[in-house]
Amino acid sequence: MPSLNPLSNAFFSPMIGVFDSGIGGLVVVRSLREVLPEHDMVFLADTARSPYANRSIETVARFADEGIRRLIGLKVGLVVICCSAAASAFIQGKIGPYAVPIIDGVTCAVAAALPVSKKHQFGVIGKRAAMESGVYENLIRDQMPDARVYTQSSILLDTLIEEGWATRPETARIAKKLLHPLRVRQIDTLIPDSLYLSVIEKKISLKAGRKVNIVKPWQAIADAVKKILAENPEIDRALGKTGSLKIMATDLPAGLKEKCEALLKSRVTIECVPAFSEAGHAHGCLRD
Repeated sequence: MPSLNPLSNAFFSPMIGVFDSGIGGLVVVRSLREVLPEHDMVFLADTARSPYANRSIETVARFADEGIRRLIGLKVGLVVICCSAAASAFIQGKIGPYAVPIIDGVTCAVAAALPVSKKHQFGVIGKRAAMESGVYENLIRDQMPDARVYTQSSILLDTLIEEGWATRPETARIAKKLLHPLRVRQIDTLIPDSLYLSVIEKKISLKAGRKVNIVKPWQAIADAVKKILAENPEIDRALGKTGSLKIMATDLPAGLKEKCEALLKSRVTIECVPAFSEAGHAHGCLRD
């Protein structure tokens, strides 16, 4: 069983906290480190209970709240929510408020999509929970009432990418098939809700059509964090700036380290921390 450091003593300077149900959020971490290379960051993936996409909103809210509060307990200065299911719970007021600023990926993606759409025809391809929640439609239409929003699940692509099939011809064919219904709708702006899709960004752009604007949520999140820190220098001044990155996961399934390194494009060390069940009992890394 891995040894666990006391969480309350793990860090001494405020960091940027990043939360995801799985490891796709490391794409956001990579973008954050590109625009804020000196800032200390901590990433928490709830791998013991991932994916959140097939769970009820109440369960997602409970799990996400636990993860966010764990990060806040580690003295973070702000928290980024990468998981769109968790972001949906936050947007709907199912979790929060919190003592630190929260930046959610769904809001960032929509903010990046609105200015580039000329025909107000949007496509979203991503996780089932976010598609079924209507969160994208609601956010877009709140600011653009005449907009049309069409959605498509990306579960097949996510699985192929996670298993290392990003460069296989089968993946390109499935991307084309999944994007076809959106092309038929003549969308002019596409939001890849699943962060795994960043790995096949060029394929997505090609199959969506050359006239379609492709939003990059991972970059939109990083830009939003950078802007918030610029507008709130008191938060930025308090953050640690040694360029450190701490990666934590609530379970260490086979191949996790290699998958993390592929997404982050660098070597990683992962600390295993316990998840907590509804009854408050630790599980995941602490199992036999």
